[in-house]
Amino acid sequence: MNKQVNNLIQKALRGKISSEEKAALDQWYLEQERTELKLRDHKGRNKQQVEEELFFSIERQTSPSKALYPKSQTHFTHVRWAVAASLVLVMAFGWLMKGVWSPEQEIMVAEDSFELFENPTGVKRKIKLPDGTVIHLNHNSKIYVYKDFNQRRLTKLEGEAFFDVARNEALPFTIQTEKLETVVLGTSFNIQARKGMAEKVAVRSGKVRVALQGDKDQAHFLEKDQQLQLIDENVKVENIPDLEKEFGWMEGKLVFRKTKMPEVVKMLEDWYGVQIEADFKTSISCELTGTYQNMKLEDLLEAVKYSIPMNYNIKDKNVNIRFKGC
Repeated sequence: MNKQVNNLIQKALRGKISSEEKAALDQWYLEQERTELKLRDHKGRNKQQVEEELFFSIERQTSPSKALYPKSQTHFTHVRWAVAASLVLVMAFGWLMKGVWSPEQEIMVAEDSFELFENPTGVKRKIKLPDGTVIHLNHNSKIYVYKDFNQRRLTKLEGEAFFDVARNEALPFTIQTEKLETVVLGTSFNIQARKGMAEKVAVRSGKVRVALQGDKDQAHFLEKDQQLQLIDENVKVENIPDLEKEFGWMEGKLVFRKTKMPEVVKMLEDWYGVQIEADFKTSISCELTGTYQNMKLEDLLEAVKYSIPMNYNIKDKNVNIRFKGC
């Protein structure tokens, strides 16, 4: 990249470029888009992955007061110029800067530097952090929040939680689970990280960066209504198949989609914090589909009786269910 182009990019990012200079820079950018760059990236990423990480990083640095993806096409093009310029440098020198979030990832934090919030079975709570971030912590879940939160927005999750992260381009928000690390600037998303189950990150708004704990250089970027699942060490990215089922629990919704009776019973135990004794011999083929919002257990069981023949008895925290078949 010659000195003249570099100067034009600097002018563009400062908003001091003339119309003639902008036309010249546009032409240069289009030529770079048509050029097939051969990257020698020490992290093994392809051109698309490199460009996306650079875009995510440069946008954060050049637009501290705007959304991650501003509506202004002019600003978008300016950032793309910077990305193209960076890619040319990558091609010239054969290396790339040490990751967008490397300073955050390399710092070791002592366990006693965290404050613990924990929910038992049947309990959900909303936690508001000092920066305005709101965490909806689901039942049977723990979250550790870094005590010096104004210096480093770091949390560790065991279980399930929905995050509505307050925007701060200068201080990324990080959630670490057993196998994944999720980094955002400000967005909303759900994370499931329960023992013995596939870990999952589902995005409700904005953009989220997810990487494996042991391989943080290989990142996946998720957008609205997308999810990432880690199943048997394999990463799967796809659109969220059922938004209500994914996010409904925050609104007090119990959502069943052709759910077998053993799973229904387990969900009810966790949701209401009760112990259920059930006879599954006659209900093995029964399936329940429906959404039940903010209902007492007795009212929900009465509603379920209309589709699943059964009798039940509730005494304190103990429930007995006898199915009659389907």
